[in-house]
Amino acid sequence: MATPAMLTTADVPRPPLRAAVTTVIAFGLLAAPAGAAQGAGRCPGAMDIPATPEQMTVAAGAVVCLVNAERATRGIPALRRDADLAQRHVASLAPAELAKTLAVAGFSGIYVDRYGYEDHASALETELSNVLQTTPSISANGRLVFFNLVDFGRRLRQTNSSSEWERERELSFQPVLLEWRGGFSELESRPDKTWRWCSSEGQLHLRNTSQLPRTVRFDMSFASGYAQLDDFIISGLFSEQFKVNDKPYVYSKTVTLPRASRSSPFAASRRG
Repeated sequence: MATPAMLTTADVPRPPLRAAVTTVIAFGLLAAPAGAAQGAGRCPGAMDIPATPEQMTVAAGAVVCLVNAERATRGIPALRRDADLAQRHVASLAPAELAKTLAVAGFSGIYVDRYGYEDHASALETELSNVLQTTPSISANGRLVFFNLVDFGRRLRQTNSSSEWERERELSFQPVLLEWRGGFSELESRPDKTWRWCSSEGQLHLRNTSQLPRTVRFDMSFASGYAQLDDFIISGLFSEQFKVNDKPYVYSKTVTLPRASRSSPFAASRRG
């Protein structure tokens, strides 16, 4: 296995999301959109509250099953890399964006498993409480926390026209999905940042699952483990070249992804 030579880190601070997949899947997604609810009987675990690792796995499949049931009612193809990509997409959202996305999609609540967080989900609960302007319900054993999204969703609906709301709903079920391939490591985090190590070359694939062009903004920084400057090359979706060393190089780029584009490679390599 190649020795990590580059570090990429998100420029926007966010709380630890190491256990976010478990947390997000634990929503339920107990509150399914109306269309998906009709197919809940065909989605094992859709109406259960997960309490064990095994049940979390079942819940993960239930989430994707419900989402695909809703997509089917709209004539939208099912997600193929379902569980993995759906979990990664939801886990990558900041709490405010997460709450909005789920409320617009028709979900009525969020369950948080406190055991999945180093800070007992204190920071996440505080932010969700502020965004939703509500106090959560807490299970008898203090482990699970439930945030009701109904009133929040109603307020959001009132700030959008019918056409805007429908567009938001459509896009909520057709996210831009990211796949880190090649030399990139799994996501690591601490309270003030998230990052991935990379070998001399790695690829980021973006998939626009919607029928509309989507605008994506990259905000990140690059650094090597060495004081000397080396060439850093980005190719594929767009082309860039600059110098990096052990001091973070702050980078920002906005691009538009074509509708229903299946893969837009963003390849990065370090020379030297």
